[in-house]
Amino acid sequence: MGPAATADMLEKFVELRHASCDQQHIPLIVSSIPDIPDRTACLLSGGPSPYRYLERYLHMLEDAGAECIVIPCNTAHYWFDDLQNVAKARMISILDATLEDIPPSARHVGLLATNATLATGLYQKKALARGADVNSARRSGAGAGNAGYLCA
Repeated sequence: MGPAATADMLEKFVELRHASCDQQHIPLIVSSIPDIPDRTACLLSGGPSPYRYLERYLHMLEDAGAECIVIPCNTAHYWFDDLQNVAKARMISILDATLEDIPPSARHVGLLATNATLATGLYQKKALARGADVNSARRSGAGAGNAGYLCA
């Protein structure tokens, strides 16, 4: 996916490890793949699907020795279940990891995301299964530029 999401995830792995030397860090194999069909165009406009590219890169990571795979792109999680079905490596869903950090007692959560991520309904479905309602700028009609009121 985009290099910014990949770089952000890599930075979090480094920061959260609290290593005092290089040898204490987690071995990582990183693949930044911006050269695939646009996920947003596929989901919102019927453009070409990136799935076969995602699957190819998944197997490249496995062939390189990856035992666990995280995709740092929310929109790409539209294909997560299909990828997990063909993966040999363990896959971690960033959607599940995010929702696990929300207290079980929360009944309303705010979601700031791209139009494509919102259109997939992935967070909404998973949150609803936990008994929570998702409020987003799109659902509220505000648009991303005015999303700050969700936190007020």
